Amino acid sequence: MLLAACGGGGGGNSKAEEPGGETAATSTSTTSGARGDCFTEPGKQKARVRFVNLYSDAKHPAAEIQVFQGASFEDPCGKKLVTVPYGEASDYIDVTASEEEGDWDAVAYLGEPSDDTELVSQGATFEGGEQQTVVFFGGELRDGGQTRAGAVTTFAEKLPAGSEPSIAPQPGQAVIGFWAASLESVVEDNFWNAGVVGQGTCLVNTEGSSDIIGGTSLLTYAAAPGSPSVGLFPSDNKGCSGTPAIGPTTVDGEAGSMTLVLAYGNSPSDLKLIALPVED
Repeated sequence: MLLAACGGGGGGNSKAEEPGGETAATSTSTTSGARGDCFTEPGKQKARVRFVNLYSDAKHPAAEIQVFQGASFEDPCGKKLVTVPYGEASDYIDVTASEEEGDWDAVAYLGEPSDDTELVSQGATFEGGEQQTVVFFGGELRDGGQTRAGAVTTFAEKLPAGSEPSIAPQPGQAVIGFWAASLESVVEDNFWNAGVVGQGTCLVNTEGSSDIIGGTSLLTYAAAPGSPSVGLFPSDNKGCSGTPAIGPTTVDGEAGSMTLVLAYGNSPSDLKLIALPVED
């Protein structure tokens, strides 16, 4: 599966918005509507996608994001998929490739969609059967006049045979994937250890080491089944003791389960975690 992204413009689950209460999100072919005529034949490749809104900046500390399938909100072959409040994730949405080759695109807007509110776009080429979580967050401002910068990352949870997903289950263990890239534009030192509160030791990742969380990578850790209260501790807290700097949040960690734990916040004094179970 190929992924591409580009930037644009200077809790609970939310539901996909579809006519008649449907949650499927598919392209429309050879139709006429307010946006014009669509002459593109959609593909047969289907996937499941959910969206997470962790975007924040000085002007928009907690804005909702609207996500549209297609090249823009005006794309005659596209449609609105979902509105995602800040700090929340949508449900998984069934989507269908926009073109026969499997290409699929989505665009995120900060608040009401317009040319001025486009935040970032995300593209993929589906083979069929994929499942992914798409996270929108703040990027680095590139010049003094820029007021916002969108960034996006995708965690592949299910891929066609022979491809390696971002997170994978382990027999008899609860796998937790930690990610903190959205804090790069919020805190000065974005380096953390992951630990279970009250355990007094840091978690060991699935590669057998206790790598420091930071940068753009998702680091996965294996924990004993249960409902651990997990948090992120400063990198110099080698024992992950005391109160975590971020969190805690509780993970529903059954044997064989997978959970994404994502850090976010709009200021160094307001850092949080959101735990997102990966569905089978």
